[in-house]
Amino acid sequence: MRKYYLVPFKKMFDFKGTSTLNEFWVFYGINLLIYVAIVFLRKPLGIPMYTNKVFLGMVAIPHIAIGFRRLRDAGINSWLFLIPSVNLILAGLPSIKKVQ
Repeated sequence: MRKYYLVPFKKMFDFKGTSTLNEFWVFYGINLLIYVAIVFLRKPLGIPMYTNKVFLGMVAIPHIAIGFRRLRDAGINSWLFLIPSVNLILAGLPSIKKVQ
């Protein structure tokens, strides 16, 4: 699971490759859990208000890059990842089976 989370950071500027369903959803899910934890624990722990924005800024480029790679793997135009909400539906589609 750690492998799936770290790969997007290593490939953060690779918008042309491909990514698996597991790689995309593990990265998205862990980031969502971290963000929710920051939002709910910010006040009780005295964490500064801007922390959630800093976290979103840190994962924005890797998230867009993995989304582009995921849609390329599913055989869909990568630019559709920039449409909110539609991107998660399209990223959940299975990979294209290559015929040899």
